[in-house]
Amino acid sequence: MVAITSKDGEKETAAIMGRHAKTGEVYNLAADNEGGSSIGKWELEEGDAVLELRYVTGQGKEGGVKLRHHLEDDDTLIVTIELPQPIKIKMLRAKK
Repeated sequence: MVAITSKDGEKETAAIMGRHAKTGEVYNLAADNEGGSSIGKWELEEGDAVLELRYVTGQGKEGGVKLRHHLEDDDTLIVTIELPQPIKIKMLRAKK
């Protein structure tokens, strides 16, 4: 199991990633201090790690999103938020 915490302004989120003992599926569960929550499943697609999430906000709005993680090289990760107009985020490993 992996525990993840994040803070964006006043919003704080806690999540866990784990592996289902019987099926082997890797899951993601999260909740925030505004009453929102999400549940998702990790899969490998064409060599990329893909997280498909279903969420509900603290105000009751429901939705889903797919996040694709692609290693471009040893120092570069491209995260794509798969929307009608995809959003790509390029992350570079900090030099030591």
